Amino acid sequence: MNVRGALATVALVIVTPALAAAVLLSPVEIKAAFGTGKPFTATSSSGQSYTFVFKVDGTATQTAKGSKAVTTGAWRVNDKGYCSKWGTALEHCYTVERNVDKFDVRDSTGKAISRWTLLP
Repeated sequence: MNVRGALATVALVIVTPALAAAVLLSPVEIKAAFGTGKPFTATSSSGQSYTFVFKVDGTATQTAKGSKAVTTGAWRVNDKGYCSKWGTALEHCYTVERNVDKFDVRDSTGKAISRWTLLP
């Protein structure tokens, strides 16, 4: 193998994992993974952890780690991802990207606002 071929192989090995790491979930995949009524964890970009439950009927709950207070809301899929509404707040919509075994939630500007983890 010549030097140019070796460098191309090294570059491919270094770049490929970065490109393959995040995969946008479809609304159907979001519903199948998270809309089951089973709890999952969410950690906000500020470091606060929550347990979320997205039920099949479109209702949802969130509980902050260390708290017993449960916030109720609603969730639904849309054409690009999902939307949620908590308490009296306005509805907001997001996309979800699979990043290895975690899921990055992004707002309408593309900013990562939360990282979700499925519970065993």
